Amino acid sequence: MKQCKGCRQTLPLDLFSKNAPARDGLQEKCKPCVSAYMKARHAANRERLRQQARDYYYAHRAEGIARAKAYAEANPEQARQWRRESCRRAFRRYPEKGAARCAVRYAVKVGKLVKPAVCSQCGGKKGRIEGHHYKGYAREHRLDVVWLCRPCHGAADAEQERAMKT
Repeated sequence: MKQCKGCRQTLPLDLFSKNAPARDGLQEKCKPCVSAYMKARHAANRERLRQQARDYYYAHRAEGIARAKAYAEANPEQARQWRRESCRRAFRRYPEKGAARCAVRYAVKVGKLVKPAVCSQCGGKKGRIEGHHYKGYAREHRLDVVWLCRPCHGAADAEQERAMKT
Protein backbone atom coordinates (compact mmCIF):
# COMPACT_ATOMS: atom_id res chain seq x y z
CA MET A 1 0.00 0.00 0.00
CA LYS A 2 1.15 3.52 -0.82
CA GLN A 3 -0.30 7.01 -0.43
CA CYS A 4 -0.91 8.95 -3.64
CA LYS A 5 0.46 12.52 -3.68
CA GLY A 6 -2.48 13.60 -5.87
CA CYS A 7 -5.64 12.29 -4.20
CA ARG A 8 -3.99 11.52 -0.81
CA GLN A 9 -5.59 8.06 -0.70
CA THR A 10 -3.74 4.93 0.38
CA LEU A 11 -3.95 2.55 -2.57
CA PRO A 12 -2.54 -0.85 -3.63
CA LEU A 13 0.83 -0.78 -5.41
CA ASP A 14 -0.59 -2.06 -8.71
CA LEU A 15 -2.36 1.32 -9.13
CA PHE A 16 1.03 3.09 -9.44
CA SER A 17 3.18 3.08 -12.59
CA LYS A 18 6.86 2.16 -12.43
CA ASN A 19 9.53 4.81 -11.96
CA ALA A 20 13.00 3.27 -11.64
CA PRO A 21 14.80 6.31 -10.11
CA ALA A 22 12.24 6.61 -7.28
CA ARG A 23 13.15 5.07 -3.90
CA ASP A 24 10.33 2.53 -4.04
CA GLY A 25 10.43 2.18 -7.86
CA LEU A 26 6.96 3.68 -8.32
CA GLN A 27 5.43 7.01 -9.41
CA GLU A 28 4.25 9.49 -6.73
CA LYS A 29 0.72 9.72 -8.15
CA CYS A 30 -1.68 6.85 -8.83
CA LYS A 31 -2.70 5.94 -12.39
CA PRO A 32 -6.16 7.58 -12.15
CA CYS A 33 -4.62 10.86 -10.94
CA VAL A 34 -2.00 10.83 -13.71
CA SER A 35 -4.73 10.06 -16.26
CA ALA A 36 -6.89 12.95 -15.03
CA TYR A 37 -3.87 15.30 -15.11
CA MET A 38 -2.93 14.27 -18.66
CA LYS A 39 -6.53 14.69 -19.90
CA ALA A 40 -6.73 18.18 -18.39
CA ARG A 41 -3.32 19.11 -19.80
CA HIS A 42 -4.26 17.87 -23.25
CA ALA A 43 -7.60 19.72 -23.18
CA ALA A 44 -5.92 22.97 -22.11
CA ASN A 45 -3.15 22.76 -24.74
CA ARG A 46 -4.90 20.84 -27.52
CA GLU A 47 -3.94 23.04 -30.49
CA ARG A 48 -0.33 23.48 -29.39
CA LEU A 49 0.08 19.72 -28.86
CA ARG A 50 -1.51 18.93 -32.22
CA GLN A 51 0.83 21.41 -33.92
CA GLN A 52 3.84 19.85 -32.17
CA ALA A 53 2.75 16.39 -33.34
CA ARG A 54 2.31 17.68 -36.91
CA ASP A 55 5.71 19.37 -36.88
CA TYR A 56 7.38 16.24 -35.54
CA TYR A 57 5.66 14.08 -38.16
CA TYR A 58 6.83 16.26 -41.06
CA ALA A 59 10.35 16.63 -39.63
CA HIS A 60 10.73 12.83 -39.23
CA ARG A 61 8.50 11.61 -42.07
CA ALA A 62 11.30 10.00 -44.09
CA GLU A 63 12.47 8.04 -41.04
CA GLY A 64 8.93 6.80 -40.37
CA ILE A 65 8.51 5.70 -43.99
CA ALA A 66 11.86 3.91 -43.93
CA ARG A 67 10.93 2.19 -40.66
CA ALA A 68 7.57 1.09 -42.08
CA LYS A 69 9.23 -0.26 -45.25
CA ALA A 70 11.83 -2.15 -43.24
CA TYR A 71 9.09 -3.66 -41.06
CA ALA A 72 7.03 -4.64 -44.12
CA GLU A 73 10.08 -6.31 -45.70
CA ALA A 74 10.94 -8.14 -42.48
CA ASN A 75 7.30 -9.18 -41.83
CA PRO A 76 5.69 -9.56 -45.28
CA GLU A 77 2.76 -11.67 -44.10
CA GLN A 78 1.79 -9.24 -41.31
CA ALA A 79 2.16 -6.27 -43.66
CA ARG A 80 -0.01 -7.97 -46.28
CA GLN A 81 -2.63 -8.78 -43.65
CA TRP A 82 -2.60 -5.19 -42.36
CA ARG A 83 -3.10 -3.83 -45.91
CA ARG A 84 -5.96 -6.29 -46.50
CA GLU A 85 -7.67 -5.30 -43.25
CA SER A 86 -7.22 -1.61 -44.02
CA CYS A 87 -8.78 -2.15 -47.45
CA ARG A 88 -11.66 -4.12 -45.97
CA ARG A 89 -12.40 -1.42 -43.40
CA ALA A 90 -12.46 1.23 -46.12
CA PHE A 91 -14.66 -0.97 -48.33
CA ARG A 92 -17.14 -1.51 -45.47
CA ARG A 93 -17.19 2.19 -44.66
CA TYR A 94 -17.50 3.39 -48.29
CA PRO A 95 -18.90 0.52 -50.40
CA GLU A 96 -19.50 2.61 -53.56
CA LYS A 97 -15.98 3.99 -53.46
CA GLY A 98 -14.52 0.52 -52.99
CA ALA A 99 -16.55 -0.89 -55.87
CA ALA A 100 -15.43 1.98 -58.13
CA ARG A 101 -11.78 1.39 -57.22
CA CYS A 102 -12.13 -2.34 -57.92
CA ALA A 103 -13.77 -1.60 -61.28
CA VAL A 104 -10.92 0.73 -62.31
CA ARG A 105 -8.27 -1.73 -61.12
CA TYR A 106 -9.92 -4.53 -63.13
CA ALA A 107 -10.37 -2.31 -66.22
CA VAL A 108 -6.65 -1.45 -66.14
CA LYS A 109 -5.76 -5.11 -65.68
CA VAL A 110 -7.79 -6.29 -68.70
CA GLY A 111 -6.75 -3.32 -70.86
CA LYS A 112 -10.08 -1.47 -70.96
CA LEU A 113 -8.42 1.57 -69.31
CA VAL A 114 -4.82 2.66 -69.83
CA LYS A 115 -3.02 4.17 -66.86
CA PRO A 116 -0.53 6.86 -68.02
CA ALA A 117 2.89 7.39 -66.47
CA VAL A 118 2.33 11.11 -65.80
CA CYS A 119 -0.38 13.28 -64.26
CA SER A 120 -2.96 14.56 -66.75
CA GLN A 121 -3.26 17.86 -64.88
CA CYS A 122 0.31 18.98 -64.15
CA GLY A 123 2.18 16.66 -66.53
CA GLY A 124 4.54 15.63 -63.75
CA LYS A 125 4.94 12.65 -61.51
CA LYS A 126 4.96 13.91 -57.92
CA GLY A 127 3.97 10.56 -56.53
CA ARG A 128 1.86 7.60 -57.53
CA ILE A 129 -0.59 8.20 -60.38
CA GLU A 130 -4.16 7.59 -59.18
CA GLY A 131 -7.57 7.54 -60.82
CA HIS A 132 -9.79 10.45 -59.73
CA HIS A 133 -13.51 9.70 -60.04
CA TYR A 134 -14.50 13.23 -61.04
CA LYS A 135 -18.17 12.31 -61.67
CA GLY A 136 -18.54 10.43 -58.39
CA TYR A 137 -18.66 6.73 -57.51
CA ALA A 138 -22.09 5.82 -58.91
CA ARG A 139 -22.25 2.60 -60.93
CA GLU A 140 -22.61 4.39 -64.28
CA HIS A 141 -19.53 6.56 -63.59
CA ARG A 142 -17.16 3.97 -62.11
CA LEU A 143 -14.80 4.08 -65.09
CA ASP A 144 -14.97 7.86 -65.60
CA VAL A 145 -11.57 8.73 -64.17
CA VAL A 146 -8.88 11.34 -64.69
CA TRP A 147 -5.33 10.17 -63.91
CA LEU A 148 -3.69 12.49 -61.37
CA CYS A 149 -0.59 12.47 -59.17
CA ARG A 150 -1.20 12.41 -55.42
CA PRO A 151 -0.92 16.19 -54.82
CA CYS A 152 -3.25 17.00 -57.75
CA HIS A 153 -5.66 14.25 -56.66
CA GLY A 154 -5.80 15.66 -53.13
CA ALA A 155 -6.44 19.17 -54.49
CA ALA A 156 -9.16 17.87 -56.84
CA ASP A 157 -10.86 15.99 -53.99
CA ALA A 158 -10.73 19.09 -51.76
CA GLU A 159 -12.17 21.25 -54.53
CA GLN A 160 -14.92 18.71 -55.19
CA GLU A 161 -15.75 18.61 -51.46
CA ARG A 162 -15.89 22.41 -51.28
CA ALA A 163 -18.23 22.50 -54.31
CA MET A 164 -20.54 19.96 -52.65
CA LYS A 165 -20.77 22.04 -49.45
CA THR A 166 -21.85 25.21 -51.28
